[in-house]
Amino acid sequence: MYMRGVFFVLVLLLISPGSTHAMQYDGEFAAEAGTGGTTCTVRLGLEKKLLQCEAKWGLEGDLKLTEPSRAQMTTWWQVALPIAKQFRLVINRNQNHFTSSDIFRLIRHNQFMEDTTFASLQTRQIYLGYLRSVPFKNLDVVDAFFVESVFDIGALSLTGLQMHFAGFSESGTAGVLQAGATFGTLKAVVAGGWQTDSRADLMEGVVLDLSHNGKVFNGRLVAQRVDPGFLSPLAKTNQFTPNRQGWQLDVSSKYKGIELGLTLRRHTDIERTREYDRLVWKLDVGDKNTSVEWRIQPTPAFVMRYSLGDTLFQMDPINSTLRTDLALGDSLFSFRVDALRTIARLEYKFAGNLRWRLIGKYDFQNVRSHYSVLVEHSLDEHNTHLQLEIGEYDRGNMSAGFNNPSSFRISWRWKF
Repeated sequence: MYMRGVFFVLVLLLISPGSTHAMQYDGEFAAEAGTGGTTCTVRLGLEKKLLQCEAKWGLEGDLKLTEPSRAQMTTWWQVALPIAKQFRLVINRNQNHFTSSDIFRLIRHNQFMEDTTFASLQTRQIYLGYLRSVPFKNLDVVDAFFVESVFDIGALSLTGLQMHFAGFSESGTAGVLQAGATFGTLKAVVAGGWQTDSRADLMEGVVLDLSHNGKVFNGRLVAQRVDPGFLSPLAKTNQFTPNRQGWQLDVSSKYKGIELGLTLRRHTDIERTREYDRLVWKLDVGDKNTSVEWRIQPTPAFVMRYSLGDTLFQMDPINSTLRTDLALGDSLFSFRVDALRTIARLEYKFAGNLRWRLIGKYDFQNVRSHYSVLVEHSLDEHNTHLQLEIGEYDRGNMSAGFNNPSSFRISWRWKF
């Protein structure tokens, strides 16, 4: 009943008259046919401002003509309403919602699904929120209450977050206390987090982040200790890898157009049975458009690179790889060789009114080949888009795509 009432208010706001508060709309119609089946998608979005209130509503429908065929319709909406001077109420469904300010990013705005509902009461310093049916990784779907406070006192910033969540199989609490300070080019952040699960097990994480950004010297040191099971629970990925302790140092110095950089990482698991070390040197000569990257750990590499616009020459003698890109008018040729795996790859792009991307590569050792073709055309200032794709794009991965089955896809999109 509560959600129906909110939706009714939203519809009234959208359809209410008022010449000084015009309604904005956008939409998209798309269709796709190929070896993966045939689909049609319709999306419509409406937005209206009425005094200080902002209201948005939209829908998206999908029709898949496969066996068995199915149709699906989803909606999204949001209402933002100021209350007095200091408070703001935001309620939405199936939308980006909130990202927490803590260094662990326990909550991320893009972690939602069709049934996710978000309600929050906001001030400049305190954020009180409720999330209903939000994904807890791929383990469960939970409801969560949280409160975040952020206080800035001169150069000092204090952040606190407390969260309770519960679902069918996962439940628990999470919290963070964080302090940060900025003094000129120096910045320091220290944070401690804790979590409990349905078994009442306690997991903790501690991070110290020190950085300096200057004209000549830049540096950053991050030290951490994160227990197994300490997650960024309401986010797609963890901000810090669980079961990891150690430190990482990134430094660089620039003088007369020459920049020298170093990355040094010394990480282990909590039990100290595995190491995740990294050691990389970088040299960049900006006015000569050249750079060198010498990676010692975890896997050796020595990459020499010349880059100017669309022209690139890159060689790694340790791993026996070569890449060269050359632009000729609207055409771009890219040739890559991996001598150790005996793979050669040629890519051609044409950036005219009709855009092309042709890729062919051959594995001499295993006697196999892969190719893909992409043709694109846009009309009406890119509001209408046609695309034909044969074969799957390998995303530049030299060993990918060889075992993919033959495929094609033609698609059309119109935005209004």
